[in-house]
Amino acid sequence: MILTYLSAAAVVSAGLPLMCALFITALYLQKKLVQRHQDVVFGGTGVNTAFLATEKIDEMMAALLAEEFNESAAAAKKLLEVEILTKSFTHVSGLSPVKTRVFLKRMLPRWQNRFTCLLMIGFSERACSLLKTGKKSGQGTRGDIPDLEKADALTCLKGNWFFTTANGRECLNFGATYAFSKLGCLSLVQVAATDNEAAYLKMRTGLYGRIVSTVRCWSPLLSLSVFVLCQACHTLFPPVAQSLVVGQSE
Repeated sequence: MILTYLSAAAVVSAGLPLMCALFITALYLQKKLVQRHQDVVFGGTGVNTAFLATEKIDEMMAALLAEEFNESAAAAKKLLEVEILTKSFTHVSGLSPVKTRVFLKRMLPRWQNRFTCLLMIGFSERACSLLKTGKKSGQGTRGDIPDLEKADALTCLKGNWFFTTANGRECLNFGATYAFSKLGCLSLVQVAATDNEAAYLKMRTGLYGRIVSTVRCWSPLLSLSVFVLCQACHTLFPPVAQSLVVGQSE
C-alpha cells in the first residue's frame, strides 16, 4: 500500500483528504481483518476466541490501522470513528457516510456465512452417504452429490443424532474438514497421518462447540446464541476443557 508507514497527519499534509486516505486503506484492510479474524477463531486459545466479542474485533481493527498509518493505538481508535464515503443505493448522490469501523466489519458476516455454508455442504454430503438418503440437484459442480432434504434434516436433529452418535460425529468431522480445507487452514486443526495412525482433527473445545452449534442452527447468528447458552450452562463446554481431539471416524 502507498499509504503504509505514513501517519494520518502526513497523509493529510500531503494533500490527500483523511476521508479518502481511510477509504483506500479500509478497502485493503477488510481482507486483512478477515484473515486475522479467521486465524484467531481457528488457531487461538481459550473458549472466548471461538466467537470473537465486538471489543476484540475493535482491537484488531485498531491494530491494523495503527500498522498501516504508523499511528499509536489511541490515534488508531480515533480513526475508527472517522466517517468515510461509501456506495449507497438509497442516497440521492449514490454515496453515504459511514464510520470506518462499520465499513471494515462488513466482510466478517460474509466470512461467517461462507464458513457456515461450507460446514453444511460437507456435513450434508457425509450424512446423505451414511443415511442412504438425499436428493441430487443436477445443477452446478456438485449436482451429482445428494443434499439433505427437510425430512432428512429432522432425522439428523432428532435426539441430537448429529452429535450424540458415532455416525453423526463423523458427519460433523467431515464437514469441519471440508470447511477448513476450502478456507485454506486445515493444517491449523489436522494432525497428519503417520504409519501407525490415520489423520485426525485436534482443536480446542470452544471451536468444536462453534462447529456443533453452527450445524445445529444452520445460522451464524443463532449458533452464537446456542454457543453462549451452552457456555453458561456448562453442558457442552466443561470449564476445565481446553482442547479436544476428534477422529475422522469412530
